[in-house]
Amino acid sequence: MGVTYQLFITDAAGVNYESSPVLVQQSPEIGDLDFEEAETVVFEENEAITKKALDIFVNSDDASGNTNYYQWDFVETFEVMMPNTITALDGYGMPYETTVKVPDEKKYCWVSRPQSNILVKTVANQTESTVSKFTILRIGEYDDRLFFRYSIKVRQYSISKEMYTFWNKLKDINESAGSLYDQVPSSVYGNISSSDGEGQALGYFNAVDAKSKRIFIEKYDHSVPAANFYEDCLYVSDPGGYHFVNYFYARSAFCADCRNYGSNEKPDFW
Repeated sequence: MGVTYQLFITDAAGVNYESSPVLVQQSPEIGDLDFEEAETVVFEENEAITKKALDIFVNSDDASGNTNYYQWDFVETFEVMMPNTITALDGYGMPYETTVKVPDEKKYCWVSRPQSNILVKTVANQTESTVSKFTILRIGEYDDRLFFRYSIKVRQYSISKEMYTFWNKLKDINESAGSLYDQVPSSVYGNISSSDGEGQALGYFNAVDAKSKRIFIEKYDHSVPAANFYEDCLYVSDPGGYHFVNYFYARSAFCADCRNYGSNEKPDFW
């Protein structure tokens, strides 16, 4: 791209910070964004059980050979729907099924989530800048994301060796002690420091060229068992709960209105 950027910050205390200059690198296009069924082994009560999962992966190839370090991020979106047949408790505390009319504004919603992990890979030791079936995400059995319709948008970046080292170190720490949004350990420094000589800042400034791709996965595209979490909801006639419909109340906000889980505004790309 040939353009260099640098970040300058003055905090509330008047301390000045600046990043090192960074050169925008041209990112290759995502070759494929696809999915396939996989198997995973879990141990339950000391017994090995094989379960199904869905792996979402990317293939990429930089024909120019200039990309040695890749980074990805994603946002996933899925549809949820509150059922018209619910389970309620009668006056004696006995469960029974009944049919209700759920208003559309609280029945149909879309949930969007950013990634919670760090996705980086180096191909510096390969003869070609090729990424083959790099797993972006694995979704296991009885997950509500796959019950109706699911979509994921992945962005791909070509990054510097320094930025790769920064993120890879955070990845190693977070995989053993936390998540992407936990407090960053003070020993992981990036390329931002105080220009007043008052110390180094946490974080990394980078300017990148992003390439993106989106796919949709329908419930009939796979055989991984999925779940509609609303089917586990239980309703009562006690007005001390969260109002659902008619004289029914839910014991949690989640079960009362899908807007407590996502948004009832359909995404433009849906």
